[in-house]
Amino acid sequence: MIADFVEEYTMMHKILTAIILLLILAQASSGLGVEGVIFEAEAAPGQHISHEITVSLRENEDPMDLQVEILDWGQSPYGSNQELEADAIACYSAKDFMRASPNSIHLGPGDSQKILVEGDVPEDVEPGGRYALVSIHSMPPDAGDEGTEGMVGVAVAINALVRLTISETELQRTGEIEDLIFEGSSDAPGQDASLIFKNTGNYHYKAQAEAVLKDREGNALASSQAPLSSNIIPCASRIFKIPLQLEEDLSPGAYRLIAVVKGEDGSVLATREKEIAI
Repeated sequence: MIADFVEEYTMMHKILTAIILLLILAQASSGLGVEGVIFEAEAAPGQHISHEITVSLRENEDPMDLQVEILDWGQSPYGSNQELEADAIACYSAKDFMRASPNSIHLGPGDSQKILVEGDVPEDVEPGGRYALVSIHSMPPDAGDEGTEGMVGVAVAINALVRLTISETELQRTGEIEDLIFEGSSDAPGQDASLIFKNTGNYHYKAQAEAVLKDREGNALASSQAPLSSNIIPCASRIFKIPLQLEEDLSPGAYRLIAVVKGEDGSVLATREKEIAI
């Protein structure tokens, strides 16, 4: 399962990285500036919350029309923030009680505009975190508009993050390793362990994966850890790839791969073991 999953998402990750790079380049070339891209707050049930985002356009740039939307926040297995897929169920969403105004903006050269993001936390809100994206995006020129014939339009998109903590509620930092694989052979000194980890809690957190390869007598042959991840939101899964450097080739036989995922504070979130046959 994970091998196909990793292969598929490796390709998707490369494509996504290229798209993100194009968007960054497009944003830079468009002269669009954004301040206040993270709305992080602690809020009580029934509380009104608000945040300002400022968008601006450099002098000597072409005018730009922007649309503003509140979306459900999803994450790819590689940690990129994106709109939740249409067929996915939103977990711990803030979308339904958040709004942004204005929802359409016209910027001329040198102009700036404030966007007010606000909402009222429901009185009966459940414990944990609440999440949403504020999508600020331009539209490429309409092919039918006068003067746009032959132009290639590039849409500029920025996702601002809404990350709320419901105050005085229990924050659950739990998770599970959904799959674990050893990507190696008997004649390769460099081996890789890969795992898929899911945040099963009600709050976002950063995580770090570790793995150790042992022989049948329990001797550790190699161990390593992946870098600390960015925040993983509830219900999202993250791929960790852990390189294992062996001092010598593996002999044919049985081995044991042990993986541990820990929180930023070192607390153990999940463990999993797998028997490996070489």
